[in-house]
Amino acid sequence: MMYKTIVYFVKWLLVCIAGFSAGCLVASGIFAFITMIGIIPRLTVKTKTGDSSLWYERGVIWGGTLGNVVYLFDLGINLDPIGGTFCAVAFGMGAGIFVGCLAVALAEVIKSFPIFTTRINLRWGMPIVALMLAIGKMLGSMYGLFKLR
Repeated sequence: MMYKTIVYFVKWLLVCIAGFSAGCLVASGIFAFITMIGIIPRLTVKTKTGDSSLWYERGVIWGGTLGNVVYLFDLGINLDPIGGTFCAVAFGMGAGIFVGCLAVALAEVIKSFPIFTTRINLRWGMPIVALMLAIGKMLGSMYGLFKLR
């Protein structure tokens, strides 16, 4: 009886460690992506607030961490006492600014494709590469839409 309890606990512990590790990997991948495409440096240059870049970085880190905690533990946050409509508008504006910055940064990355293809000496096949990127995005979206629901 004691043996089964220990085995069950070890299995549960390994599943918890694997899940936590996978979550950390995904979160670090997203933060690495945001860092790689250079959203924060471009934002500080465009707004001429280079001395505040540490605050931008801290905001991204804390926002991502708190968002994960709220999502992971299914915390309900009652925003009515401080003005639910105000909080919804503030969140919408923040999310819109983030998506806009991400879109601009991705547009900058797309501008680097000609440089990349020249450096790797890719003479033909660029339409195939673009087609495969589009097909991969479409299949991932379809999988998320139909399989994960």
